[in-house]
Amino acid sequence: MGLSGDALKVALLDIVHKWCQPPIDNSKVEQVARSFENEKYEPENVPGGLILDIKPDVAPVIEQDEIKIIPYPKFPHWIMEDTSIYRNLVKPVCDVNSRYPEFMFVPSLALLLNFLGNKLKVEMRSDRGGIFMALIGTKGQTIKSSSVEDVMAYFHHIGCLAHYSNETKTAEGRSLVWTIGSTEGFGKQMQDTNCVNGVLFFDEFKLLADKAGIESSSMKSHLLSLYEQGKFQNSTKDKSKQFSLAPNSYTATLIACTTPKNFHDLWSTFAYGAEGMDDRFFFLLEPEHLQELTPQVTVDTTINSAQTKILIEKAIAKQTIRMTLDAAQLLKDSIKSLGNRPSQRAEKWARAIAVDMGLDEITADAVRRGIALAEYELAVKKYLDVRGANSKLAAAQIKLCQILQRQPGGHMPFNGKKGLYAAMGGDNYDTKTWWSIYGGLQQAGRIRVDGKGTKEDPQIVVLLRALTEEE
Repeated sequence: MGLSGDALKVALLDIVHKWCQPPIDNSKVEQVARSFENEKYEPENVPGGLILDIKPDVAPVIEQDEIKIIPYPKFPHWIMEDTSIYRNLVKPVCDVNSRYPEFMFVPSLALLLNFLGNKLKVEMRSDRGGIFMALIGTKGQTIKSSSVEDVMAYFHHIGCLAHYSNETKTAEGRSLVWTIGSTEGFGKQMQDTNCVNGVLFFDEFKLLADKAGIESSSMKSHLLSLYEQGKFQNSTKDKSKQFSLAPNSYTATLIACTTPKNFHDLWSTFAYGAEGMDDRFFFLLEPEHLQELTPQVTVDTTINSAQTKILIEKAIAKQTIRMTLDAAQLLKDSIKSLGNRPSQRAEKWARAIAVDMGLDEITADAVRRGIALAEYELAVKKYLDVRGANSKLAAAQIKLCQILQRQPGGHMPFNGKKGLYAAMGGDNYDTKTWWSIYGGLQQAGRIRVDGKGTKEDPQIVVLLRALTEEE
C-alpha cells in the first residue's frame, strides 16, 4: 500500500478495529507500525500489488439456539388478604405512600417466624423458622430499607423485637437485630444476651458480601449452618471469644437489601464457594413497572400493632399448632415441583400466615399461600439466574447474557439509551475489562454481533446460547 509512519499506524488501527475480534491492544498494533519505520514498501515491490481481501462474511456464522424469554416474576398479592399484618400495617402505610406491599409483608412474615422460633411447635413437623432473604429494588424508588425498618418498628411496638446495643444485657425473649462485622461476634453476643432469636439486617448487601468475600472469613460456612439451626460455636483458645449454641436451640434470620444494578456482582462474590447458598435464600424482586414517587407520609401503627400482638400471644399460649390433613397433602404434593428447601419455606410461610390470620390450625388455604410464595421465589431465581460466578468477570458475562435473554429473540441493539452498552453500564468498566466481557463472549460463541455499527446498519447483539435451559 506504500504507507509508513503515522499513516501506516492509522491504517493498521482502522483495519484491526474494523475486522478483528476484541479484545484489542492498541499498543501492540502501534508497535507493529513502528517496526516498519525504517523500511519502505512500495506497491510495485510486491508482485501484483498488495490486495486486502477482507470480507465480513468470511467468518462462519454461528447459528442461534432458540431463545425463550424468561417472564418477569409477578408477586402473588392475594396471599396478603385477611391477614392482620396486611390490614394493620402494610395497607395503611402503602395507601398513602409510594411503597410496595410485598416489601413490607414478606419481611414481616420472616420476623414473625423468627420470634415464634421454638415458642410455637408444629405437631409432627419441623420447627425451623429462620428465613434468609434479599430485597432487590431500584435505589430511591422502592424504599426497601425504610420498609423493613417500619416493619421492625411495628414488631417493637408489639414487644417482639429490639435492636442490639452495647447496653443490651438480655434479650428477654425478644428477637434481637444485629448488623455484624463477623458471625463470631454474632454468636458471642447471642450467647451473652441469652438470645435465641437473632436477626441479621443489612440495609446494604455490599457490606455482607464484602465481609463474606474476605479469604480467611468463615462467614459463609457459618451462615450455611445458621440457616439450618446447626451447631454454632467458636472454640478458640481465647475464652473471651468462645461461644456455643446447640443445634435447634435458636432461630437465625437474615434480611439484606440491594439494587438490580449491583445484585449480580454482589451475589456472585457472596455465593461463590458456598454450595447451596442460593437454595437457602428467598429473593424479593421489585415489580416490573415502578410507580411514581410521592412525598412520605408518616403513619402511626402503634395502636394497630395491638391487634397483631393478640394473635401472636394466642398462638404462643397454645405452644403447639397442628396442620390439617389436606394441608399436609398439599405440601407433600408440592415438593416435586418446588424442591426440598422451597417446599420447607412454603411450610414456614404457611405457619406464619396461619398465626397472623388467627387460625387454630395450619389450613390448606394457608399452605396454598405458602406454596404461592415458594413458586414466586423459584420464578425470581430463574429470572435472575442466581448461580454463583467464580470471578467478577464471570459475573459480568452472566449479567450480559441475562440482559439479552430477556429480549425478544435474544436480540438487542448495542448502542442507544435502551441498548446493551447502556443496560450493562458500560461506562463503569475500564476498556480492558469491557472488552474481556464483550469480546470474551464473542470468542466463546455465546454472542454474535451483526451490523457494521453505522447509522444505516447499526450493530445488533445476538445471544446464541441461553444461560438457563427450559425445564
